[in-house]
Amino acid sequence: MANAGPANKEFVFIWLNLMRERGAHPCIGRDLEEIISSSGLFDEIEAKKVVVPYSQSQDMAQTAESKLGLAWMRNAERVAADLPTRFASQGYTPELVKQHLSELVDIDRGVETDMYFVCAQRRLL
Repeated sequence: MANAGPANKEFVFIWLNLMRERGAHPCIGRDLEEIISSSGLFDEIEAKKVVVPYSQSQDMAQTAESKLGLAWMRNAERVAADLPTRFASQGYTPELVKQHLSELVDIDRGVETDMYFVCAQRRLL
């Protein structure tokens, strides 16, 4: 997460650990192209990294990326609201969540996240 504030960093650190404890690979997106390519199963692989802005001003161009950022922000707000109840013992407090969300929308901070998309095709015989 580019330009993350201290609460963002703590929030994401806890989130990544929660995912890893459950056997997930939360940062797998950046490795998908290599994983798919090394499988040897696909003839064509196209990967794209999209930089998605969380922090947006009202006059920001309504690009596909900014629209995705707004949707991602709404999702973050919904998910974060429940975290102190479910994961207080891991460190999610109401104060941390509130500060994290505040830092996400801080236009001066310009918080962004990377999303990865991969399309792979295999020739039919």
